[in-house]
Amino acid sequence: MKFVLVLFVVMMLSVSSVYADHSIHHITEPHKGQIDSAWVEVPGPGLIGLGFGPFFQLSESDTDIYGLRINLGYGTNDNVWGLDIGTVNSSNFSAGLAIGGWNKIGTAVGFQLGLINNVHSAYGFQFGGWNTSQEMTGFQIGGINDTQNTLGLQTGLWNNAEKNLKGFQTGLVNSAGYALGLQFGGINVAEEVGGFQLGGWNKAEKKMNGFQVGAVNEMENGVGLQFSLWSIAETILGVQFGALYTTSKAVMGLQYGIWNNADKSTGVQLGLINEAEKANFFQLGAINTTTIVNGFQCCGYNNAKNLNGIQFGWINRVSGSLRGMQIGLINISSGSGGAGFMPIINIGF
Repeated sequence: MKFVLVLFVVMMLSVSSVYADHSIHHITEPHKGQIDSAWVEVPGPGLIGLGFGPFFQLSESDTDIYGLRINLGYGTNDNVWGLDIGTVNSSNFSAGLAIGGWNKIGTAVGFQLGLINNVHSAYGFQFGGWNTSQEMTGFQIGGINDTQNTLGLQTGLWNNAEKNLKGFQTGLVNSAGYALGLQFGGINVAEEVGGFQLGGWNKAEKKMNGFQVGAVNEMENGVGLQFSLWSIAETILGVQFGALYTTSKAVMGLQYGIWNNADKSTGVQLGLINEAEKANFFQLGAINTTTIVNGFQCCGYNNAKNLNGIQFGWINRVSGSLRGMQIGLINISSGSGGAGFMPIINIGF
């Protein structure tokens, strides 16, 4: 019992010493993973290392370990090849398996399993509570996965690729600078997307080339498909589908939903209610309203300020200029062109 208590005290003092003199992000050289060496270092055989940092270490910090390193406090070496086990595992380079409370490594090839995996460049697999790296090629699985650049998979509660994601993110919250691939989760956010966003709320802050499928979709400028209950876009070339509502400043393609709204629509608006400042080509719905129509409005109540084309519905109304035809039960033209009131057919030039 006394031995266990002493061992626990040593481990806690070791970790406390690391955090007292160095933050979790402290490294002695850029892109390196070593923390400060132990107070006493004894040359070791090289096949095995033993760390009681900050007090004692069997192996000098600037030497390599080939085989097994055990760190009851913390251990720090230049390169570790093989199995690295301990409270705090520190090295500039690691190849193999690192298991610990905190794996602090410059470049890691292989597997890191820990509460915290803090690696500059990782190639392989990270599994932990918090995985953080500058460059990640492989797999990150944990509560929090945080990188600058990811090539591969991030899966966790919160996944972040600050600059570039090339691959997949699956989690409760996914965020990226540029996402090339798939984001799948409750909330998906990226500055630019080339690929797919599937989730509850999907947002492309600057540019979207691909597909958004979710409860709410939002993009700045995009080419592709939005499919959701509520779709929002600044400009979109493609298809907006919103079971409840779609809105955009400029649409080239199809808007399909119960209520469609656009400043400028070039293509088709298909829904119960269609609104546009300027509609080029088709508005098909129970209620269609626009300032300028260059094309065709159908099928219930059609309202336009200026019509250059055809209105076909039960009630058709033009308040400005009529340059075309109204076909319906009630046709009203209160501006220029056509008769003021004319059932069945009203023609203006």
